[in-house]
Amino acid sequence: MTAQGREQSLQDVPVAVSVMSGEQLNDFNINSLTEAQARLPNVNIAEAPSPVINIRGVGSGNNWGFQQAVGTFVDGIYRGRAVAVRSAFFDVERLEVLKGPQTTFFGANTIAGALNITTRKPGWDFDVNASALYGSFGEYNLEAGVDVPLHDTLAVRLAGRLEGMNGFVETPFGDAPNRDGMQLRGALRFEPAPWIRSDLRVDYGESETIGAQPFQLVGCPPPAPADIVGAGCRDFLAQRDGVIDDELDYRSDTPLDYVNFDFVEAAWTNAFDVGADHELILKTGYYDHSSNQQFTGIPFPITTGPAGTTDGFPVRVDEGFDQFSQEIRFQSNEGGVFDYMVGAYYAESSVDFENTVGFFFNDFGRLTQLVARGIIPTSPLPTPVLTNEARPGDHVSALATYNTEDEDLSLFGALTIRPTDALRINLGARWSRISKFATRSNARGVTDDLAEGTFVPYNDDTQLLLNSLLRGSTENFGGGNNPGRRVDKDFMPSASVQYDVTDNLMAYVSYAEGFKAGGFSTGNFPISFEPEFVKAYEAGIKASPLYNLDVNLAVFRNDFSNLQENVIQNLNVDIGGGNVVNTINTIVQNVAASRSQGAELDVVWRASDWLTLNAAIAYLDANYQSYPNAPCSQLQLATQARGGGGTPLFRPNGTPITVCDQLGGFQDLSGAPRAFAPDWSGNVSATFRYPVNDTIGLSVTPVMYFKSDHFLSPEADPLVFQSGFAKFDLRIAARAESGWELALIARNLTDEVTGSFAGAVTGATGSIRYLVDRPRSFAVQVSYDY
Repeated sequence: MTAQGREQSLQDVPVAVSVMSGEQLNDFNINSLTEAQARLPNVNIAEAPSPVINIRGVGSGNNWGFQQAVGTFVDGIYRGRAVAVRSAFFDVERLEVLKGPQTTFFGANTIAGALNITTRKPGWDFDVNASALYGSFGEYNLEAGVDVPLHDTLAVRLAGRLEGMNGFVETPFGDAPNRDGMQLRGALRFEPAPWIRSDLRVDYGESETIGAQPFQLVGCPPPAPADIVGAGCRDFLAQRDGVIDDELDYRSDTPLDYVNFDFVEAAWTNAFDVGADHELILKTGYYDHSSNQQFTGIPFPITTGPAGTTDGFPVRVDEGFDQFSQEIRFQSNEGGVFDYMVGAYYAESSVDFENTVGFFFNDFGRLTQLVARGIIPTSPLPTPVLTNEARPGDHVSALATYNTEDEDLSLFGALTIRPTDALRINLGARWSRISKFATRSNARGVTDDLAEGTFVPYNDDTQLLLNSLLRGSTENFGGGNNPGRRVDKDFMPSASVQYDVTDNLMAYVSYAEGFKAGGFSTGNFPISFEPEFVKAYEAGIKASPLYNLDVNLAVFRNDFSNLQENVIQNLNVDIGGGNVVNTINTIVQNVAASRSQGAELDVVWRASDWLTLNAAIAYLDANYQSYPNAPCSQLQLATQARGGGGTPLFRPNGTPITVCDQLGGFQDLSGAPRAFAPDWSGNVSATFRYPVNDTIGLSVTPVMYFKSDHFLSPEADPLVFQSGFAKFDLRIAARAESGWELALIARNLTDEVTGSFAGAVTGATGSIRYLVDRPRSFAVQVSYDY
């Protein structure tokens, strides 16, 4: 593995690491990081509109302005944007999940951990591998690769993949998610002299998914103790004569949505031996992606908005991203009294982001006319605007553009001291300076087709009026020669001590500091946010082999300050005259303090030649230590406040007063658990091997993986909650000595119904939209390795 920038044994690294080999990934047709997370304790990756990655209960929320607290690296090249999770995941040698801050060796923004992917390199012998899979829901996966040695010093590898699925959620426009994708890879290994090694890899991939986020409506009307039914839910019930499907199953009424994604990535690593004892390594990387998607905040058709509208809250997001990076590293060979490494890293990247939101769930054109004409009282709205341009039936929309140019400069170093053969003292540090230059604009206007991008802004007076109705922000920065700018820098030390108790047992303790830069939000408030910081403590043991056992045990505590949190909040805004407007806010806050602590245990027991047992179990206690100004939960927004004797409370205009109103619009979440942080998670598996005859072997691998109860939103909302579950997979394979293998793969055998991501339904306070996980499925896989 390469957790510390060198090839090392897992058992020699004083870091908690979960590892999956390429063979393990291929065996169960795990083709994405989202699918891999089920086998990784204390790891949660949700395929949300902006994917959410968490390790040990910490990650970056659903805001496109965030850099990720969990860094993703492929052959050492950083993928900094959340949507890069959608990059195809194939032809992998191994996946390493490094837990806790990895700032010395991987960079400033890996404050919660790192996903380190190593691809398969060209071999010096001619080799062919191929696999074909077909399964439930029309799923298919075709992969092939070939190693071709062209010379004693030059070898290439070519690989490709085609994959897709018809979908497992029934929607009005067909089964979803319905996807097709492909990826091509070319890799070259060149060693013209014993002291030079060069590896070049270029990838191209593209995918198209119809129904990428088939949200399901849950809780319409919302369950007790919530007792206020949102307007959108009430209207949908009326549409269907009071009979709707609001259970988490595999049927959705969500309007049509899609995701298109393509990327190009290049990684070039050159290593030079300098004398007999040192090595110079250069890593050059380039990454570019284009993503466009449309999804909805209301997972059912509406009839209350402008004429001809059935999607009440369509959201279109277009993102272009490119990045160039260069790292230089000089290091000594291992094994001396002093091993050391020094290096520098530079990266520059550009993000072009455009977000169009249709507020079609209410006729805001009519409302602004009534306000402008004084028919609706103006308080708390601005003085009536006589130049109002909005008209009844307008498709009122908001268009936000966001552009950043980022530069990351880092200097880093590491030193290992060996006072004795058994004792190692590891010291490390990184200094980073991250500069961001950004522009943001946010306008209100009218559009007829989000997909075509036909947006016409209103005049300034109308925008001001709509901004008050929508509780949004038109606060902009940048433009021309006046971009928003921020520079964040920090020094991040780390230290660990490891001791070989015996030849088979190593114990370690470690301390590390990390930081993640601030930035500019793509949401409503505020326009920028501050850096977050962590101090991390860990102790553990690694034993291998010990009585045919490999045992890794780690206990940890990570204390975060100024944690960046993103909250999407639905609001019912009383604008006077008995008029209540449903609207939505996206808020970024720097949480005062959070703590993540727990323990992780990995055990492999090679019981015999025919039986291997594996267990990976994690306990996690991840809580807000101080969060006094958290936004209200959906439950608080949908529960009516009560006075003496339990009497419901109302405003003078007859609208109910909510629990959230009583709290002043905020709640204190100090001590509350964080989202995507189950107390218990893990997996247990066994592999049985039986030789049928001299040329054919049979293997059977059952896997059980589980998570306990956990929240799916940062407001600790009981309505946005996933109960604990256990799921079972099974693989049965027959492999011939000639290299052929036939396998049956079963996933989620007990057909557990679970959700991976959830959030509030715009305009239907107390109702929730869920993304459901994959149901029970079967597949047949044929593979060959020459």
